[in-house]
Amino acid sequence: MIEHTETPEFPIDAVITWVDGNDPAHKAARYKYSHNGEEFKYEDVASDIRYTSLGEIKYCVASFLRFAPWIRKIYLLTPGQDPHLEDFLDKNFPNRTTEIEIVNQDVVFRGYEQCLPVFNSLSVETVVWRIPGLSEHYIYSNDDFFLARPVKPSDFFRDGKMVAYVRPYRVSTVRRKKFFRSLLPGHHVIKWRYCMGNAAKVVGEKKRFPHIRHIPMAQMKSLFEQFYAEHEDVMIRNMNCRFREMHQYHSQVLSYLLAERQNLIIEIYNGDYALYVHPKPKRGKDYFKKKLEKFDQNTLALFGCFNSLDRGSESDKKMAFDWIQRRLNVIE
Repeated sequence: MIEHTETPEFPIDAVITWVDGNDPAHKAARYKYSHNGEEFKYEDVASDIRYTSLGEIKYCVASFLRFAPWIRKIYLLTPGQDPHLEDFLDKNFPNRTTEIEIVNQDVVFRGYEQCLPVFNSLSVETVVWRIPGLSEHYIYSNDDFFLARPVKPSDFFRDGKMVAYVRPYRVSTVRRKKFFRSLLPGHHVIKWRYCMGNAAKVVGEKKRFPHIRHIPMAQMKSLFEQFYAEHEDVMIRNMNCRFREMHQYHSQVLSYLLAERQNLIIEIYNGDYALYVHPKPKRGKDYFKKKLEKFDQNTLALFGCFNSLDRGSESDKKMAFDWIQRRLNVIE
């Protein structure tokens, strides 16, 4: 039995964004609003791999129920889709007390319906804070993130501040890389760190920004409310992109930069707190096995991410899901 001895000082919710890109209707809508499928050519913009669902959402939700039962409510933010988790959760968590609610993207885009439909996580993340009833303090997660062992409220919030597991990154470095890549011919890939650097640009930060990882992240709703009340144009420009665009920023980095100005953040630079599995073609045949074994030996790690798992072989996928089922003590 896992013991959780720390009680939250205030309500803490979790928000998980999810889309079933395997749905023919969703794929048809993506094509309809694309430029004759042009965006489908680019993995960083709208290729199928950005939307493929292998059932990771089950384990993301299960990890919160197993390792953070103090979470008040879990919101699943979807484009009108239902992951149908009831049987899985009833089988593995029959006595759960955390409420789970599915929220349609229409709700958070209310008043800005001209932006819909949207096929872009950066746009959706811009308005996560608009979920009705969402607590001031919440944890944001993609569906392929998960908690890897028991966590405490203080792993996310301490003394009224957000705990951010990041590393510092220089604005000048990302600007230089972005500039030189822009000189190359062909499609210019929208890099993860470019969008983080754009968040620094939004607030006029010229030196450094907190480089986020693929992990669940502490957030505070009021930071967005206050900033967008004065800069609605910044919000609209980011949310009004059906597919990813080079100028967009990461909302989580924006919130951390805003928090820094109000002394509302605690940055932790330890790089041993997370597992990140990304099966690219160049990985060796034992990539998955070595990654998981190394993580099992890491007593500090709290989080994990199976990114683009559909790139892996069938045996790799089985290994990943067998591993996480054992870690979460769940069955199909």
